[in-house]
This record gives sequence, structure tokens and C-alpha cells, in this order.
Amino acid sequence: MILTGLFRDQLDRYGEIDLTMKALEKAILEAPDMTLVINDDDPLTAYLAKKSAHRIVSYGVSEKVTGNVDVIREGRFCENCGAPLQYDFYHFSQLGVYRCPSCGFGRPEIDYAASGVRLSPQLSFDIQKINSAHERISAPMTGFYNVYNILAVSVSFGK
Repeated sequence: MILTGLFRDQLDRYGEIDLTMKALEKAILEAPDMTLVINDDDPLTAYLAKKSAHRIVSYGVSEKVTGNVDVIREGRFCENCGAPLQYDFYHFSQLGVYRCPSCGFGRPEIDYAASGVRLSPQLSFDIQKINSAHERISAPMTGFYNVYNILAVSVSFGK
């Protein structure tokens, strides 16, 4: 199962985020041998993965790419203890490097990291498996969210 992120902009299709998280948690529990491919830049998906006993492969963007946009972030509070999360930086919404000063929950060490992200004239970035060589990826598209989409697919195919 690939979990790219949970956002309020999908409410028209999926309902309230809390209900979506419960549905995903149920699906995860019903497939005990499944590998979870997790965007660990999202504290909501990271929390779902942490609660499971599944094999986890994680990905994220390890450096600040976009300016902090003043938007409501879904992951403002720790799902573990309810305390406000602190962000080193975030890209948009709740995606970024976060930690809870109260209970220690935070963005885990990721398995695949994107760096050197360029958003124009086309998307390109380095993808590096931790403790391994990197590979440059280019795609004839734009939009920072596509970095996460391409990472998720690359990770799923073991790139």
C-alpha cells in the first residue's frame, strides 16, 4: 500500500480525514503481510505506519524546496499525544520535517530521499536510497506534489 499523504482538499471524495485514517488503519490491519510505502514527510501517514507491525519503506524530501506557505496544516498536532508539532520546515500543508517536543514522535529516518529538486522548466531531482548512490530523475511535468508521486512509484519498484 502506498500512502502519499492525507489532505483536507480531498474531503469531497473521501470524507473527513479522521474517518479516512480509520478506514486506512482498518485496511492495513486486514493485510498483515503487506508492505507499506510511506511518505514520512506527512505526520499523519507516518503515524499510521508507526501503529502497524508491517514492513515499512519510507520516502521524503530532505531539504527545503518551497517557501513556507501560510496555510492550515493538517498535521499541526501530534497524533500520538496531541501536543503541537514543531517543524524545521514544511513544503506545503503538513509535509515537511517535524517533531513532537512532548512525546518524541517525529519524522523518522527515511529510506529514499529526494534532493536537488528543480521545479522548472521540468521536474528533476536526485533520489537516493540511504547509504547508496543516487540517481537523477527528470519528468516532463511540473508541480512539487509530483516529486512525491514519482518518489512513491520509484520506491515501489525499488529504484
